Amino acid sequence: MLVDRVSTSLLTHRERIHSMPLDQTKLCSPNRCERLRNLGILTAGDLLEANAVWVASHFPAKNRARRAIRRYQRAIGISVSIPKMMPREAMLLFSVHRKHLKSLAADSPSQLVRDLERFSESSQGRKQLRGTTLPSVERVKSWIDYCVEVESSEAHQGLAG
Repeated sequence: MLVDRVSTSLLTHRERIHSMPLDQTKLCSPNRCERLRNLGILTAGDLLEANAVWVASHFPAKNRARRAIRRYQRAIGISVSIPKMMPREAMLLFSVHRKHLKSLAADSPSQLVRDLERFSESSQGRKQLRGTTLPSVERVKSWIDYCVEVESSEAHQGLAG
């Protein structure tokens, strides 16, 4: 019963992220959002399904744009797999070297929040945050708890299989 409820809430979360307008994801600058909109990429789901090489071919610095588009796609992919996580928050995690569910499952909420706070004080962190706030300890704890649950479930299935 609990698994069904988690699956349903994750599906709703996934649908919400996929339908989220690109500018609301706060992944990229307003100018880049406008350029993507001109290419027909309106939502996070559109960007997730887009061919990064094709999208990047419409930008002046193609290699740099391709890397950025792929990073956005990874952030969207991670955020849809963890309840309550937004794509912008996944990008913050990438900035502090947490790129997989497994690395989050092995982390403590206080350590992760401390790393995010340190990053937010850097020039890159201030630029990436663009005036938004860091996630709360409770929110970070919910992500970590979910990742621990997923990791232990996968380990249990590995032993049973």
